[in-house]
Amino acid sequence: MFSQKSHLDNTSAISYAIVVCTKNRPSEISSFLRNLTMQESQFLDSVVVVDGSTDSNFKSEIKLQEEIFLLKSNITFLTTNGGKPTALNVSLKYLRESGMLLDAVVFLDDDISFRLEDLEKGIKYLKNNDICGLSPVIVNEGETCSRFQNRNRESIFPFRKSGVLTKAGDNRWFNYRNIHKNWLDSEWLPGGAVIYDWSKIKNLSFSEQLENPDLLGYALGDDVDFSIKASAYGKLGCLHEIQVIHSSPLSSYRNPNKFALARAKWKAYLVFQYPLKFHTHRVVLMEVSRAIWHGAFKGKPKKSYLNLSIFLSEFMRQTKLLNSTDSRN
Repeated sequence: MFSQKSHLDNTSAISYAIVVCTKNRPSEISSFLRNLTMQESQFLDSVVVVDGSTDSNFKSEIKLQEEIFLLKSNITFLTTNGGKPTALNVSLKYLRESGMLLDAVVFLDDDISFRLEDLEKGIKYLKNNDICGLSPVIVNEGETCSRFQNRNRESIFPFRKSGVLTKAGDNRWFNYRNIHKNWLDSEWLPGGAVIYDWSKIKNLSFSEQLENPDLLGYALGDDVDFSIKASAYGKLGCLHEIQVIHSSPLSSYRNPNKFALARAKWKAYLVFQYPLKFHTHRVVLMEVSRAIWHGAFKGKPKKSYLNLSIFLSEFMRQTKLLNSTDSRN
């Protein structure tokens, strides 16, 4: 474990950028920017908004948001035709080419509520302890988050370590469980709210291979993949002292069949890209166990086994596709 040089030193000068990606959600990005612009900071250098909207009505709404918030000179609006990993790469390219001398970059989802004061505490902690990246505790709120309630309790499964990656490619969520001290060492950082040392990750990229055209570019596992890349440059973890609120609204990708396809693409990619970390037989065993659990204890056997068959078929297809592409290269 590293030695802590300073405990959230508030006297250090820092410079950082906030990146937020949005797609067909003008109300969320409007709320995000209102939350942001109501706060003042002498350290926030740039705000990069990357819009990937596809619907003409949403595009016109986003354009209106631009006209409102471009009055703030440090907010930049960019566009992309790709999904979230592509949008994040657009922001990274912009920040690299701008030549800004940044200490950190903060990636936030458009439905995250936050205090700049807390983010800046995290950046100072990151700087003072030579960490590559950290996440605040993400607190889920709202009626749509009932399925996540267990993640915000102190402990239902105290023997499970938060923030780990299993051999089956599952990423156990950050929450209050097992965070008994200020810092929790981790193997991955959730993409919804994360702070990275800019000097350590500025030449990395997000995995655009994980985007799903059928899900409007939504990607699963891009945060895990980026965390694995970033971990080569230093420690990752969760800072219990700072928190953000995630409203987690229902999304268009909640179609369970399409979600099974996206999960299969993610798991095949992880097994192919990191064979020493993730194992094919563990992936298959986990999915079979999940289907049996849902079928037996949640009373949805037909739906569970249909999703399992979809997952296994797509997992095998993606595995063959990746291997054939690799052999050609």
